[in-house]
Formats: sequence, structure tokens, C-alpha cells
Amino acid sequence: MIRRVTHALLVGLVGLTILAAGTAFTGPKSSAAAATKVSATGETQPPRPELRAGINEQQLQHAITIVETGQDLGLSRQAFVVAIATAMQESQLEVLANVHVPHSFDYEPRDGYGRDHDSVGIFQQRVRYYCVNDLQYCMDPRYSAMKFYNDLERVGGWEDLPVTVAAQRVQGSAFPDHYAKHQGAAELIVDSILDWQDA
Repeated sequence: MIRRVTHALLVGLVGLTILAAGTAFTGPKSSAAAATKVSATGETQPPRPELRAGINEQQLQHAITIVETGQDLGLSRQAFVVAIATAMQESQLEVLANVHVPHSFDYEPRDGYGRDHDSVGIFQQRVRYYCVNDLQYCMDPRYSAMKFYNDLERVGGWEDLPVTVAAQRVQGSAFPDHYAKHQGAAELIVDSILDWQDA
């Protein structure tokens, strides 16, 4: 319970920070992820994890943001896999505006657009339920990942559920079994990011 309250407060504090700044929140780690890493031996490491599962550089950057957001919240690899599998199913790991939500086109980053109800962002969160007063934040990968993780932690025993079941408990999709097909790819992506961080 304390963790959930803490996470809820963290989401609120980040929202206030974004509001004060007047820009989409990317967080300090997003830019750090793009920087070249130097190992303990002084050897330069690749500036990105190895591309896996057929994703491109932009999708990988969003995946890094999702994983790092979960790490900031103290969550496990399993949470990252659930989140990445969900984002792959919902948006193909892209930040999407929605033609039915005209103001969603006002915010960056934006990789494309969709037209499913009033769903926006990388997790396709419904405006009427999640983003009534914070559409700007639902279009931000880090903030929308925080919302996803916060809801995931409200699912009792989520750590022991199959990935597709845990994802469905959060998303309430009309296609609950579709998350399963992304589990293998999500695990490859998460592990490539974790390996890169440890290099």
C-alpha cells in the first residue's frame, strides 16, 4: 500500500513538474540513453542497445524510456516485459495522436496517429478515463509509462500472472489474447536494454 501511494504521489509530482515547465517531460535518462557509454576499461560502448525483434531506433528509444521509468519506480524485469508487450500491441511502440482527439496533434514527440475511440499515446490510454485533464502527459512516453505501471501494481499478484493476463487487467482490451504474441519480442528488447546498461 505504501508503495502504491508513493507511486501515485510520484506521478502527481512529475505531472506538476511538466506543467510548470510547459513542455513534454522526457526526464534525465532519456538524453543519457542516447549518449555514448564508456566501460570500466575505458572502451567506448555502442550508444544504443542492440536492435532486436525488428524494431527501429525510435521504437528502441521509447522502449528504453519505458524500462528506465520502471527502474525509477523500483519495478522488476517482469514489469518491463509486460509494459513493452503492451506497448507493442497497442501502438507498435510508437507515440500516436488520434484523429478523434484533435488536440493530441499539438504535442511532441509524435510518431503517427490512430483512430481507435479516443486512445492516445504509446499505451493507447483512453482520454475519457486517463487523460481528461492531462492530455499532454498521456502523449509523453515517460508519463504514460508511469500511469501504466501504477495501474499494473494495483493488479493483485500481477507478478505471477501470464504476461497477456497482466496486460489485459490493466488495459481492458477487446482483444485480450493479443498481448501474448509480443511476449518473446518484449523479452528480447528488455534483455538487450538491460545488457546494454550493464556493459
